[in-house]
Amino acid sequence: MKAIETPDNTLDYADQGLFLALRATGQESVAQLVWIYTHPVDVECLKRLHANLGYGLLGRRVEPSPLPFGRHRWVWAPGPSAPFDFTETPLPRHQLADWVDGRSQVSADPERGPGWHLAAARFDDGSTAVSLVASHCLVDGMGLMQTVMEAVQDQPREMALPRARSRSVIQAIAADLRQSARTVPEALRALAVAIRLAVRNRPQGPQAKSAPAVRGSGAEEVLAPGVVAFVDVDTWDARAVQLGGNSHSLVAGFAARLALNMGRIHPDDGTV
Repeated sequence: MKAIETPDNTLDYADQGLFLALRATGQESVAQLVWIYTHPVDVECLKRLHANLGYGLLGRRVEPSPLPFGRHRWVWAPGPSAPFDFTETPLPRHQLADWVDGRSQVSADPERGPGWHLAAARFDDGSTAVSLVASHCLVDGMGLMQTVMEAVQDQPREMALPRARSRSVIQAIAADLRQSARTVPEALRALAVAIRLAVRNRPQGPQAKSAPAVRGSGAEEVLAPGVVAFVDVDTWDARAVQLGGNSHSLVAGFAARLALNMGRIHPDDGTV
């Protein structure tokens, strides 16, 4: 198992902000990968994948600072974050999208766990779907794909991070006070830059009044409607090359054209 040196285990400001937003709003942001096979899959291979996924980026947890103003830290908590969930009794194929949406709603907590979960389900047409969901605080889409590749190749990474709860409260307070003191000059410089930018970019002249905010009860779970389309990958890639782009730019272009046709454009300048 390869080890990667990680001398500083504090979260960077972007990760800290994402985690604080999660705790402030209670809205979990997740990354989800879904594979759909037209045939049954080897369940034992999926179980081995499940065991390997608990390393690398998905082997981390967020350990909050005991100080209200302290920086949180990455800690090492390897191994499966939750049991492998396999639905062996075939489901109706028309329930595939509902199953995928349901897996995205299963909690993924980067601090308390489980930070990620793997599931598979069989369908009555002989196909199999596999879903991997992870907290966006732990990993983004590219990082999740990298972790999957390492797990598939039986090359899980062990990160050079301290174990979860390896510091006593007194040790954590002392270390975080020292760390906070070291970052005061950097924080003051960042604040000064932010103030200058705010002054420089402040709006000139009268501003249009914004529409009043619409408050919901928060009691309902809302799922955005969606449509699943299966496209031959060779046909897709060939069209991307024909247009002078690649697979990713074709996705962006297709989404923009779809939004345009649906009237999802800015009334002033026509931007999508």
